[in-house]
Amino acid sequence: MSDSSDRRRFLEGSIKGSAAFIAFVTTLPAVGFLLRPIIARSEKKRLKVIFKSPDDANASNYVVARYEGLEDTAPGIFIKKTPEGKHVGFSATCTHAGCAVDWRQEENQFYCPCHQGKFDANGKNIAGPPPRPLDMLNLQIVDGQLFVEETEA
Repeated sequence: MSDSSDRRRFLEGSIKGSAAFIAFVTTLPAVGFLLRPIIARSEKKRLKVIFKSPDDANASNYVVARYEGLEDTAPGIFIKKTPEGKHVGFSATCTHAGCAVDWRQEENQFYCPCHQGKFDANGKNIAGPPPRPLDMLNLQIVDGQLFVEETEA
């Protein structure tokens, strides 16, 4: 009798251990998913803004800039300085198909040449297929330098 009860205890322990392992493995990603927003708040990176000309940092109209470390031909960003002295910036990537948009000063709007999408001076989509406004940049001045602060995804 002790032989069968030992087997029964062994099988019972194996089943309980396997069930606990499966529960742990399936619960772990859910816990990570729930904790990610809390952890991500502290994971921000700053990307230095590089202008073609140093005077562009004070331009009252949108000028093309880029992130430090990227090629001159990389998708850019648009930055301007408001009369109040605050910098405003938008991604130069169209929210429809990812094409590069242009700033048309004479029309006071951003234009996407791929599918004729238009955005007003505040980045709001006003014509064409873009489903949402241009991405606004979170700009910070640190030690006199302009940076875009991004949350890592």
